[in-house]
Amino acid sequence: MAGHGQGALQELGYKVHTAATHSDFLLRFSQAQYQVVVVEELFGANNLEENLTLTALQKMTSSTRRHATVLLVGDSFQTFVPMEAFQTQRSCGHQQFRAVFAEAARGKGRRGE
Repeated sequence: MAGHGQGALQELGYKVHTAATHSDFLLRFSQAQYQVVVVEELFGANNLEENLTLTALQKMTSSTRRHATVLLVGDSFQTFVPMEAFQTQRSCGHQQFRAVFAEAARGKGRRGE
C-alpha cells in the first residue's frame, strides 16, 4: 500500500495517515472518522489469520465502521469484490488502485470521481 495506495489517495484529495502497528490503527480509528481504510493482507502478520486489524474491523459493529470504505489489498484477493474483506488475487499498481478505489467510493457516495 505504501507506494501505490498513498499516492492514489493523495491524488484523489485525501489526507493520508498510516499506522505502524495494530495498536496504532485502533487508536487512530477510534479518534477520527476515516473515510477510507486500506488494510494490507499481511499487516503485522505472517498470514491472514494473524492480521489483528482485519479481525478487529470484521468484528466491529456496522455503526462503528459505517463511515469508512474499507479496502483489503493483497495477493489473495480479487478486484471489485466489495465484501471479500469481511468474509475472510491480485496485486495492483497505482492506476489500478486508484480506479478500484474511485469505483468503491462512488458506490458509497464519497469523493473520488
